Amino acid sequence: MRAASDQRRSSGAVWALFSIACIACVVACATTEGRNTFISTALYGLEVSYQRGMIPKPSALGGGLVSIGDDFLVVTGEGDFYLFHWPEEPGELTIRALPYKAPINRDVFVAEHGVNWESYRFRVSDVLLRPRGEAVEIYVSHHYWKASEKCYVSRVSVRDDSLGEFLAGTSQRPWTTLYETSPCLPLWQGERGHPFGGQQEGGRMAWLDADNFLLTMGDHEYDGWNKTELFSQDPKVSYGKILAIDRSTGTSRVFSLGHRNPQGLYIDPEGSIWSTEHGPQGGDELNRIVLGANYGWPHVTYGTQYGTYVWPLSDQQGRHDGYAGSVYAWVPAIGISNLIGIEKDGFPAWKGDLLVASLVGESLYRVRIREGRVVFAEPIAIGKRIRDVIEGPDGRIVLWTDDASLVSLEPASESNNGELLYASRCASCHPALDGTTHGIGPNLWKIAGSTVASAEGYRYSEALTELGGRWTAERLDAYVADPIRLAPGTTMRTQGIREAEGRAALIEYLKTLH
Repeated sequence: MRAASDQRRSSGAVWALFSIACIACVVACATTEGRNTFISTALYGLEVSYQRGMIPKPSALGGGLVSIGDDFLVVTGEGDFYLFHWPEEPGELTIRALPYKAPINRDVFVAEHGVNWESYRFRVSDVLLRPRGEAVEIYVSHHYWKASEKCYVSRVSVRDDSLGEFLAGTSQRPWTTLYETSPCLPLWQGERGHPFGGQQEGGRMAWLDADNFLLTMGDHEYDGWNKTELFSQDPKVSYGKILAIDRSTGTSRVFSLGHRNPQGLYIDPEGSIWSTEHGPQGGDELNRIVLGANYGWPHVTYGTQYGTYVWPLSDQQGRHDGYAGSVYAWVPAIGISNLIGIEKDGFPAWKGDLLVASLVGESLYRVRIREGRVVFAEPIAIGKRIRDVIEGPDGRIVLWTDDASLVSLEPASESNNGELLYASRCASCHPALDGTTHGIGPNLWKIAGSTVASAEGYRYSEALTELGGRWTAERLDAYVADPIRLAPGTTMRTQGIREAEGRAALIEYLKTLH
């Protein structure tokens, strides 16, 4: 698996030449929105940067992220390519469009069917790279409409490129179809289910070894209930499976079956295969994928049919007996999408954990697994529908969201981050919710400029009660630096913050608590 991982790294020399040649090609957008915020987690304060508007919002949900050299490539649900650079040191995100398009023929599908067939779900689902020195193979998974046959398939298309030409935007290499699902699916006009089941595409790819990659393939609602056929349990069809694809021949074999909509795929350094899978109403799953295993859909699920309390094809509701079981399930569902494992050193305390992305939950979930079981799943609220997640070359976490935002997560530095200092040094004793809810210490809501020892409902020490006056910036600075020196006898016995820069940042943050 290490060899496969090494293949994902591209040539630094070629990348350096590209950077010099193409520095002027940044996309400028008048409607761009950039903001930074702080998110507190169990082990880190996170510096989170949101960039929206630098990529036009696609009309199709989906797409994928991949790192390339020291930078990132995003392919949108519509099949457009963008290259972006996020500096390790503080700096502006730069991004430019590449003149390539995945061979998805959305225009044909939309022209023939319009929005009534939920064409926004007709999409590119993922991108995968195989660098080879000065060359690179680019794989995309996507839907394809066969107009003459009035049906659709999922494809993996590939182009074999010069890395330098591809990055420079000068390549003219063609796309070829490597793999195509079967059978070709007509649009459905039954009583139940969506006419076009593209929301259950799956489509995620990951390298199994040097010559084979895995492709997750959803059942497109051919589950024996929404549509008549039951594909996930039929080894003769492509849908509802995880497939192993030979990159040289395009031949496939069923790696595992019994899947509904596996939108996430990650192979860890030890070779364990992890997949995240949408359940119906409830029952989103984290699965450890084993060759030949059957994961039971649609006979078993922890979820139910939408708007009901049962799944009609289950003999025992809310159970998963008789098939390979999930490692963990989310009930209610979080709208699960892709996942990664933390392999680099950007977040040392997270190393080896999984990060699971969600759509409905608009969160990341940090999942720790020990001895084959999930110890915890810590939610990290991002506030956007996360379509893809990647660990960058420098260890930062980068997200691609359904509103075409790019989001970067890095450990925040306490030295000049007042919110982080408050979270790590103050919040466990001093809540700042509404001015009346106290902890061990008093609530600090509206503390800046208030009368000393004036929070209603808190019993202060005699030292602070007698101190009098107001909490000016200068007084707060002196108290945060050395509480006992300013107010001998105070019950606040913690060591003060010695660094003036840190105190100044903390006091500026306290001024915002109103």
